[in-house]
Amino acid sequence: MDRYIFETMSEQKSISQLVAKHFNLVQHVVEQAIIQRNQLGSVQIAPDIDLPHVVLPNLSYQGILLLRSWDKLHLIMIIDNQYPSKNIITVLNFFLSDTGLKKLRTIITQQDLTYIIKEVLKHA
Repeated sequence: MDRYIFETMSEQKSISQLVAKHFNLVQHVVEQAIIQRNQLGSVQIAPDIDLPHVVLPNLSYQGILLLRSWDKLHLIMIIDNQYPSKNIITVLNFFLSDTGLKKLRTIITQQDLTYIIKEVLKHA
């Protein structure tokens, strides 16, 4: 099952805490997955947008967690490495396009994210 979640990031919670909460994962496992991905190279896809990944086996939920902080967007992909969701890949490919990056920057609510996801998947 796929989840698409928007949240405004607070200083009290880390990315790994929020991913663990929304995707029913163990925080230290999420943290390790993010660290391992970051060691491969930069996750910055634009000056104001990062794309951290959590790639793990046997996930009950896959999806996107879009976190907005005061100066940056964090588009976090949570993907099962054995059975990646085709819809998640479709949405990711859209957000990596120039049009997708522009749309991404306009998202300020869960409703905004949900609307864009539905439109992308409708035209896929």
